[in-house]
Amino acid sequence: MPVVLISVFSIAMSLLLFMGLLGWLGKELNAMAAFYPVLMLIVGTSDVIHLTDSYIRKLQSNIPRYAAITSSLKEVGMTTLLTSVTTAVGFVTLLSSRLVSIQEFGINAAIGVLVAYITVIFLTGSLLISLPEKSLVGRKSISENWVNYLLKINTFTKNFPKTIIAGTVLFTALCILGIYMVQTNQELKQTLPSESKIALDFEYFQDNYAGFRPLEIAVMGVDDHKVTEYEVALEIEKLLTYLKTIESIGSLQSSNLAYKILNKANNLNNSAFFKLPQDKKTFLKYQRDTRKLARKQLAKFVNADESIARINGRLQDIGTDNLKVVYENIDAFAKTQLDTSLVKIKVTGKSILLDKNSEYIRSSLLEGLLYGLLLIGVIMAFVFKDIKIFLISLVPNILPILFAGGMLGFLGIPLEASLSVVFAIVFGIAVDDTIHFLGKYKLGITQGLDKEAAIEKTFAQTGRALVITTIILFFGFMVMLFSIHQPSVTIGLIISVTLVTALILDLLLLPVLLRKLI
Repeated sequence: MPVVLISVFSIAMSLLLFMGLLGWLGKELNAMAAFYPVLMLIVGTSDVIHLTDSYIRKLQSNIPRYAAITSSLKEVGMTTLLTSVTTAVGFVTLLSSRLVSIQEFGINAAIGVLVAYITVIFLTGSLLISLPEKSLVGRKSISENWVNYLLKINTFTKNFPKTIIAGTVLFTALCILGIYMVQTNQELKQTLPSESKIALDFEYFQDNYAGFRPLEIAVMGVDDHKVTEYEVALEIEKLLTYLKTIESIGSLQSSNLAYKILNKANNLNNSAFFKLPQDKKTFLKYQRDTRKLARKQLAKFVNADESIARINGRLQDIGTDNLKVVYENIDAFAKTQLDTSLVKIKVTGKSILLDKNSEYIRSSLLEGLLYGLLLIGVIMAFVFKDIKIFLISLVPNILPILFAGGMLGFLGIPLEASLSVVFAIVFGIAVDDTIHFLGKYKLGITQGLDKEAAIEKTFAQTGRALVITTIILFFGFMVMLFSIHQPSVTIGLIISVTLVTALILDLLLLPVLLRKLI
């Protein structure tokens, strides 16, 4: 019980100090701030458990507590520092995005990782040494059971290396297949809490107001042609007729609206005449009337020098990929069916900018993740000073990310901006476990142990902390599955399952690679 209280208190204090530091630095909280508690939970839990487990294990070996905490800080402290630095680097790669909120999250997350490390080293270490040994040590039989189970896993990796490698190859192939199935056809309604008031309002707009998304099309006169000319108005009408054939588009309005209203009014308000007049002379007459009677209304659709007109409407929320096809079809129609010597058109507005921004965020974040992987690899190679260990460390770090992407593909979950950020979190988790495992192995080698003895010691002394950390975080994130917010459910599922995947790869694949390649 004291260990649990120390862990919770340390993590809570690290979060409090982190939020206070953000306030002191003048940082503003945005929607991405919801990830901060998750981040501190991941980093803080891992650091606290590794330090506490090492300290308790040394106490059980009858080492005096001051010598035990000093030894633990030397062994675990340096490894934890490396995990904190690499995780911080992973978040700093979010600066590759041009979206300010993502950049701010990357910087703040990196700060949070370092704050958690400092808090654990000073606060947790002080709390551990201040408690009586009897309240921390517990029963040795429990530790012995842990060691026995972990050594059985080590024996399995020793006896069935080919099976593990074959399984890893098959697993990788399935992940790659899943990644090829990943969709980017995101719908806005998928980001709303199910059955909530805002979701119901969204559906109401979808069903009764021709859609939720705004459609904006700019019509520009070519050379000296003005958009108020009769010939240009005919081209605009031709485009409107085409747009009405697209099921996902509705509530269309244009600069021709005023002329249609006047034409209808001058023909006994017959709805059959709600169209452009048949001859240019009548059109020019209505145009003069419009400029006298409806100048403000016309200004909503035509700019001051009459070089640009606008068409606006509403779009159904059919998914970003499907909307991209709609935009491409509109562009193709304009280039092939309209008189390009008179007009050219461009789809614009908030909706298409939002879609393009989401697409850019996805690509930039994944690109930044690749750079982060390479940079962290360089750091690990420099610290371990062994190119073989560097290459070995890449495999269990990359596979959890591939698995997370494969899950999105197999479950049919579209990739969007918030999920791209999760990949950085997943990457940090995978790197942490791998570094702790390889750090303990390297320490055993420097102490004069042979390869098998070093691997066995790593399982016995580090394996328990890895398993406990994974179990705690797994159930912590599984709680998100009960959320009514679909992105939160997805995030909880991806992180939870990826945690287990990273642990399995570290316990099964790493020993095999160490035996085969070193």
